Amino acid sequence: MKLYHFTSYQHMLEIIADGKLKRTPSNLLEPVNPRIENGVYVSDTDDYKPVVWLTSKATPDRLGVDTPELPPQFNKHRVRLEISPPPFLNICKWEPWADSHGISPKWKAALIKNMDYDTWYISEGEIPIAYVSRIIDLFEKTEIIGYKGGAQ
Repeated sequence: MKLYHFTSYQHMLEIIADGKLKRTPSNLLEPVNPRIENGVYVSDTDDYKPVVWLTSKATPDRLGVDTPELPPQFNKHRVRLEISPPPFLNICKWEPWADSHGISPKWKAALIKNMDYDTWYISEGEIPIAYVSRIIDLFEKTEIIGYKGGAQ
């Protein structure tokens, strides 16, 4: 199965440096005290069951990664990581996972409105960069030079 992770150029550099895709808010809880810090949306509920977000969709539109008020280096429409996750990562569809973890129906309805949420997947664990096969700069329409991905 091929999945994708969309991110900003700045976050892509951090992923390469850290050697993994880190977990971010699962959105199981409605954000409390939402704000932007260092180009990232944060809230007081972010630490509740964090996940790595993935999608089966090769384009970033209607995925919830729109960040129009952020500087260009934090635009999550810019970079697409292509991932071939191994079975041990236990990748699962977001919706049944969210339902089984108690997302409120009202918050879920607001979160998925006008989104292609049926393409959303999550991993509860971080994903080693070895499972990223390609990194594409969608603005420049080029593969990131110098990144040699893929599990050995």
